Amino acid sequence: MAVDPGFQTDNVMTMVIPVSSKKYPTDEQSLAVFQKLLEEVRVLPGVNHAAISSTVPFTRGAADGHIIEGKSQRAATLHRRRSGS
Repeated sequence: MAVDPGFQTDNVMTMVIPVSSKKYPTDEQSLAVFQKLLEEVRVLPGVNHAAISSTVPFTRGAADGHIIEGKSQRAATLHRRRSGS
């Protein structure tokens, strides 16, 4: 990356895991699936840290609900609208 994101980016793996709303119709059921997955991933050899997030930094939609340091809320909103994210 040309810009320091403020966190370590080496040896990081991300993935999208869709959960069927037909099989898990409530938020509680979906959360239970992710919590179980997180427990299983954390004990895998070589895994130092594991987490679940609804967005990944620097991807489409990742700016939703976040403020860009050094910019006002209005400027951040306008930036998202112009960039299509």
